Amino acid sequence: MRKSVLDANNLRYEYKYIHAEDYGLWLKMMKYTKLAILQEFLVLRHEHPEQLSNIHSEEQNATLKKIRYELFREIGIVPGAEEYEIFCTYLTLNYPWDRGVFNVTKDKILLLLNLFSKIEKANRESKVYNLNLFSSFLADRYWILANNSTFIGMKLLKKYYKSFAPDHLQLHFNTRLKFFIKCFMKYDYKKHM
Repeated sequence: MRKSVLDANNLRYEYKYIHAEDYGLWLKMMKYTKLAILQEFLVLRHEHPEQLSNIHSEEQNATLKKIRYELFREIGIVPGAEEYEIFCTYLTLNYPWDRGVFNVTKDKILLLLNLFSKIEKANRESKVYNLNLFSSFLADRYWILANNSTFIGMKLLKKYYKSFAPDHLQLHFNTRLKFFIKCFMKYDYKKHM
């Protein structure tokens, strides 16, 4: 990103986002420029116990929750407490998530998928963030969650195809067929690991 974009839109680190200033800046930048999540690693990160992110992890996580809540408010959503907690927990995990950590239930997954749809619709109506990029990003997250939750069965398949996600993903026919079969068979990847 060019410095002129930062200057023209008065984009700066905000110190109210203690230990998560970069995350707050990235979310603000989404309004003014294109951002992407790359699948390849561009930087190797060395972690050690004395890092600020390790020392201040609780404060950093609280700040991240605050930033995400502001994002919701900005597009016109006031999430329920349970809905928001599930969303924040999901974002902190690697996928496919550790179901032991997430304590996954069918109801939590369906609640989260509904929230993804609600977020996409709110942004489509408010036009706060670039519609195609934002919807594509959410569709990708929707797909990852759905594809790892096929133990729910055909209800999940119907929910997926009625959602916004298929319109923003270009999945190969074989991938969609495999998803259909896994839903039909209520495939539980956790049992087959």
